[in-house]
Amino acid sequence: MLRFTFIIAFLCTSVYLSQGQYTLTQALQDASTKNSTATLIDLARQEADLKYSIASHKNLPQLNLVAQSTYQSETSGIDLSFPGVSIPRLSKDQYKAQLDISQNIYDGGAISALKDNARLEGELNAINAVADMDKIKERVILLYFGILEVDKRLENLQLVKDDLNGMEKRLTAAVQNGISLKSELNNIKVEQINVATQENELSTIRKTLTTQLEVWTHHSLAPSDKLEIPSTTLVEESFNKQLPALAMFDIQKKQISLSQRLDEISRRPKIGAFAQLGYGKPGLNFLKNEFAPYYLVGVRAQWNISSFYDQSHQNKLNALYQSKLQVKEDLVYQQLNTQAIQMQNDIAKLEDTKDMDSEIILLRKQIKETGAVQLENGAITSADYLLKLNDYKEAILKLELNQILARKTQYLLKHLKGY
Repeated sequence: MLRFTFIIAFLCTSVYLSQGQYTLTQALQDASTKNSTATLIDLARQEADLKYSIASHKNLPQLNLVAQSTYQSETSGIDLSFPGVSIPRLSKDQYKAQLDISQNIYDGGAISALKDNARLEGELNAINAVADMDKIKERVILLYFGILEVDKRLENLQLVKDDLNGMEKRLTAAVQNGISLKSELNNIKVEQINVATQENELSTIRKTLTTQLEVWTHHSLAPSDKLEIPSTTLVEESFNKQLPALAMFDIQKKQISLSQRLDEISRRPKIGAFAQLGYGKPGLNFLKNEFAPYYLVGVRAQWNISSFYDQSHQNKLNALYQSKLQVKEDLVYQQLNTQAIQMQNDIAKLEDTKDMDSEIILLRKQIKETGAVQLENGAITSADYLLKLNDYKEAILKLELNQILARKTQYLLKHLKGY
């Protein structure tokens, strides 16, 4: 007996496990990790790191190798003659191979600004990719709850089918006993066909939604897999500062500050060392018409004085950029808050009607059961009964769909706030 009980328990467990459960959390996680947009976020960060390294290399000595061969129509020379002294002229063909070396000593902070700009560009590209990812997540939420809604409608139709099948059996007996007309039975059969048609339509819609969900999550769903209705989730009062729509403004503010830094840097002097190592004909001694090595070292200072001309205008322009950015940020906050308030009101309204909807279901059930007895006894027509049955069905469906809608709105609100 114990062995038989164990086998039954094992079989039940196997059947239960064969019907996989797929949660919204899993769907969102799959969309985040398996979608190609996730790769874009990683690539944006790698790009920023590489640009940062490239900017850092500008602090290293800069090398430039130049090779040159020329032929000229005239060359320098001294047209004097002395007894016993020959002053040769330079050859018209001349050659030079030279390595130019420059080393930054003081650039006013230009290289540091380049590195900061590389970081900001990387952050901006990553945020744009995150924004694209958020759109995908929102679509996943809508698809997930869309499937849940279809499932509830299918469950509701199954209840109607059970009622209609039971009524068909009772009316068949009533017709045979001469209590009811066959036309009443036929009305029930017509309604059964209508329900079957609705089932087929809903099954097609579910298949379409499931296929779309699989595309965005890269997760295959078997026909037996069930989507779990998510539990109630807590929504934070404030918006997440990492929300792309808000984080974008932080990056743009930093870019304006960086632009101000670059303006200041352009007005600073630049100091650098340089050297030239070469081998050519002639060398530095142009009177010596032969191949010779040579070198040259020095320090160079540059200062663009004219950059001060536009200083005041540039400062005003940067202040204007900051003002425009602040106005845009305020508008985005206003739009987000408006959406959040609307969602919160929708959730509260759906929660407030739950008790009344439950009471209506109880009353509609009693009316439907009374109508079933009346139909069996010929007191009402099948059309009257079907109206009562549909009212009961709609009452149940309204409550269940409102619960799903409230849950969906909660998760969309949470997503809107960046959590």
